Amino acid sequence: GPDIAYVPEWTETMQNGLIYLEKIDLRKAAKNIDLPALVLHGQDDAVFPVTGGEYLAKLLKNSKTKTYYGVGHDLPLRKPQVVAKEIMAFMQAHA
Repeated sequence: GPDIAYVPEWTETMQNGLIYLEKIDLRKAAKNIDLPALVLHGQDDAVFPVTGGEYLAKLLKNSKTKTYYGVGHDLPLRKPQVVAKEIMAFMQAHA
């Protein structure tokens, strides 16, 4: 079926965002973040591979990571209730 995350009006904005991300290196900045962080990732993410999410979680000093199988970059669209539950639990744990 059609990709539910595709919105034609966003194409240029998304392409510009990917170009920006390709050029910027935020690894040093990430190492200095000492706030609780939640990294949720779809195992089949073709935009940002799951290894990238794992790497980000390692850079952040205080992070929790969880990978979801059978979904990709559109994790919040495919599993909105699961994502919302994870975020709420994370926020309650760090309130």
